[in-house]
Parts: sequence; structure tokens; C-alpha cells
Amino acid sequence: MDPALRHAYVAARYVVETSEPITLKVGCVAEGLDAQLSRDGATRWAWLTAVNPGSVVLDAAENRDRLERLDAALREAGWRSYPGWSSDPEGRLAPEPSRLVVGMSASEARTLASTFGQTAILVGEVGGPVRLLACKESASDGIATSAIHAGEPSPRIGRAAIPPIFQSVVYEHAETGDDKTVLYPRYGNLPNHDAVHARLAALEGADDAHVTASGMAAVSAALLAATQPGGRVLLQRDLYGGTWAFVTRDLVEMGRSVTFVDAMQPGAFDAAWSPDVQAVYVEAMTNPLLRVVDHEAVIAFARARAVVAILDGTFVPPVLWKPCRLGYDLVVHSATKFLNGHSDLTAGVVVGRAALMEKVRGVVRRLGGSLDALNVWLLERGMKTLPLRVERACDNALRLALELASHRDVAAVHHVALPSHPDAAVARRLFGGRAALLAFEHRGGGAAAAAWLDALDLVTHGPSLGGVETLAVRPVTTSHRGVPPSERAAMGIHDGLIRVAVGIEEASDIWNDMRAAFAAVSP
Repeated sequence: MDPALRHAYVAARYVVETSEPITLKVGCVAEGLDAQLSRDGATRWAWLTAVNPGSVVLDAAENRDRLERLDAALREAGWRSYPGWSSDPEGRLAPEPSRLVVGMSASEARTLASTFGQTAILVGEVGGPVRLLACKESASDGIATSAIHAGEPSPRIGRAAIPPIFQSVVYEHAETGDDKTVLYPRYGNLPNHDAVHARLAALEGADDAHVTASGMAAVSAALLAATQPGGRVLLQRDLYGGTWAFVTRDLVEMGRSVTFVDAMQPGAFDAAWSPDVQAVYVEAMTNPLLRVVDHEAVIAFARARAVVAILDGTFVPPVLWKPCRLGYDLVVHSATKFLNGHSDLTAGVVVGRAALMEKVRGVVRRLGGSLDALNVWLLERGMKTLPLRVERACDNALRLALELASHRDVAAVHHVALPSHPDAAVARRLFGGRAALLAFEHRGGGAAAAAWLDALDLVTHGPSLGGVETLAVRPVTTSHRGVPPSERAAMGIHDGLIRVAVGIEEASDIWNDMRAAFAAVSP
């Protein structure tokens, strides 16, 4: 976005910048749901849904030049722009690129909002024509529909609302000489695969997607596809333990070099640059301390140096943000976690740019990391409830973080919504400060933390995350047990640290169980 554009208006969770303040003729009323345009007794309604100050209605006649700059800024920021809409004789909304919306009824305006999502900017003269300038997906805009329906076969297979599982290994062969027409589970191109790939790409705002047999299969495929022997990868220092083990052992044995960078320090990637760097790899939010790098700075570095930017997005699912739209070339997930959400399968996902995804698909095919049809079907089922699950888990996590912050046995709480978190500002800017995970330091150290875990009843003492149930673990005995103690200490991962992956139970029930565990350890 043009750095000269300074003035900010907030529409839902997104920030739109313009060079000058724009005259607001009408503001949101009540709970920010409706705005009324009136002049000389004439009334026009615009349906607006957003948080304060919400979507805005702008006076087009007085701000035409500013609106043109705003329109350009919106386009650059990834907003969908619509020249105008009008009502047909039957009251339905129909696209008319050369016309404005005139005389919208409240019901028509509601239809407009439901069609294009809840975050919208409408412009028009007070009491006169109103047009939708642009709208953008927010956390609740359209993604719930995409999670359920994107990628569905049409027509439906056997008229079934839920696609069947294609368990067959053998399919009729087409004598085309085209390898893409060969259907085979290891190729990841069965009908179940195709549906999930399309759905994932839609959810992520990516060109393409491919599922793998595990999260680590996704990580390894992305790194191998993005680099060549002799190349170097710059990685943030505090990585997931499995990724750390892969890059320091296997990736190096495959001829790549790796350099770990303190990604939280400004300019750290530029300082680590060398001509053999081919990729940069970071995590959306680190495990287990939930640190958030300046992802916009990472993208700027990658573009300036013409290297591939890879992100592990597992901790921040696409309900909360879409890193491909920010500029990441490849994004990986452990689909075992939030995307599936039911703790009953192991899977991974790679999404990203089309050219790179072709390479990823080839690596997965050659190394045998494809996901079988049954688990693809289960993953498709799990994704349908992704928005609901993530929203509830995030709400629960924030409540628990606040409760823990005031408990006498807790030395520190790590959650991106808390002002005490070092990366609260960047997390709020990128994904609204929402997270379904937290970590805290038990004041009694490792022994007390272990005893606290054993005293839990409702909360399961177990690894993983993103399921409907709440899980708690000590990272030193799970995800980071393979990391040398000196490295763990440098990462800030101590024996008394407990990570909590918050589920969707009643928050009060989770907290009562945790509070009872504290009392059992230090009555």
C-alpha cells in the first residue's frame, strides 16, 4: 500500500488507509448493524455489519477524488471492488457495472450483505444512490460456507449430499499418454483428494493445495520443493521440535544448508543473507510460547531477495487469517490439528502458488507421503465445522488466560491477546489477537508442573492441539524433548512451562478443573 496513505478507517478486523479523512455523513447506530441515509424525509437503508466504528457510508459527491484513491488502495490491499448494483423489477439484486444501487429496501440490503460478506464499504450521496464500493472477507465472511461446500462434486456423486469414500486402488485406465489422467491413491488425485484440495485452496485463498500423510510430510515436501542441493534455508530459531530435527539432520544430509535466525529481531533475516539462500521458513505462531514474527517484514525480505517464503500456519488456521494473501509462497499445516479438529486422524496440508505446488505434488508422489482416501474423507468432514470450533476455542482460551494471569501459582501467561505478550500488537494487526492456545509457567517449576498435569480430570494430559477437547502438556517432555536443553533454554522453554490447547467445552468447566489441580498441588 502507498506509504503516503495515512488516515485509517477500521472495517471489522481490517484497516483501510486513505490520504485524508473522508466526510462521514452517517455513522452506524445501535450495535453497528444499521445505518440510515435520509434527506428531506426520504429514507434509504444500508445494511452494515462490523465492529466499531464499523463499515462506513461515505458521501460520494464531496469525496470523489478521495474515493478514487480509496478504491485503488482497497484493490491493492486485496479487497474485491464492485462498480455498482441495482435492483431488478422483482426486487432481486443483479450486477450492473455501470449503475448504482438506487432505493435499496432493508431486505435487499440484507441480501447484499449476506451475498458479499459482513465487511463492506458502501458509498453514495446522502438520501440518494448508494453503491457497494468494496468488501472483504473477515473471520466470519463466507468462510463457513466455503468450509462446508467448496470443492463439492457437481453433480453430486450418486446424488449423495456427503461424497462417498473412494477406497479403490484400481481405476480404469485412459489411453491418453497423459500422466494426469492416471488415478492412483499415491498420486493424491482421487475424487476425495480433489474435493479436499479445492476446499483447502478456497479457505486459504491459495492457487492450489495438496494433502499429505502427516504435518511433517507437508513440511518436508515444501522445503524440498522450494530448495535445491547447495542452497540454504533461513529459519526462525524457535521452531517446532519435529521441524528442527528434520532440517538439522535430514535436510542437511540432502545437501541443503540451514541457518537459524532470531526472527523477533528487526533486520535479522537481512543480516543472515547470503547468495546461496533459496528459502525462508517461519511459523505463524511459535510453539509453545506463541511468539509472532513480523510476517509483513518476512514477506518484504523474501520479495527483495527473490527467495521462497514458507510458513507453518498450523497454530493460526485460515479462519483467522490467510497468509497466502499476505504474500507467502507456500503454507503448511498439520491437518491433524485444527483443520480436522477431532483428534482421530494424522494428516498434513501444503497450499500455495501453482508453480510451486506442482513441485510439492511431485515430491509427495515420489516419496510416498500421500494421504489415504479414508483419512481424506475424515478431513473433509472435520473442516466443515472449522469456523465454529476455532471461534469457540479462541473465546475459551482468552477467558482462561485472564483467569491464569491472576492465579498465585502462575508466574507468567503467554497469550497473544494479553497486553503483556511481547507480540500482542503484531498479532492483533494480523489476526485480531485471536488464538486457541496458551502457555503458562507454574511458579513451582518442573516438579509442580508435572504434578499439576497429573491432578487434572476433565482436561486431558496429552500432546497435540486443535481438537474439540482441551489438552495440556509440558513441552520439555513432548514436542521439544528432542531439542538439547541448552537450545530449549535459549528458546525460553523451561521445565515449569505448560502448554494448553483449549477445546470447546464450557470455559467454566475447564477453569474449575484447572483450579482444582492447582489446589491439589499447593493446597
